[in-house]
Amino acid sequence: MNAEEDHIRKGFMYNAIEDQDIHEWLNGLPARKHSEYIRKAIRHFMHTEQPQLPQIAQGSGNEYYVSQEEIETIKQRLNAIEAQLAKQSSPSGATTAENKRNEENRYISAPDILQNLGR
Repeated sequence: MNAEEDHIRKGFMYNAIEDQDIHEWLNGLPARKHSEYIRKAIRHFMHTEQPQLPQIAQGSGNEYYVSQEEIETIKQRLNAIEAQLAKQSSPSGATTAENKRNEENRYISAPDILQNLGR
């Protein structure tokens, strides 16, 4: 392959109004640097965002293949979520006393209501 065949041209479209931030950023670059900065932005995305997404390959039918490393990452995230939920639902000391008061006040005493009617 010669040098011209090594270069691949890919075009992309954006809306100047909806993607105004991209439009302004590209227009602020030197005209001969657009491709370079787009490549840098793609590489930055690949190295910062992509590792967080599990790579799942679909096989035939409803089969899915996930690497053991990705399964471990998913397990760690689920464990962190479970720990957070357990932390939120477990009552602290102050909350326990408040829960007891609420539980006691939950029932209405008919004699108390009758006794306090005239007041």
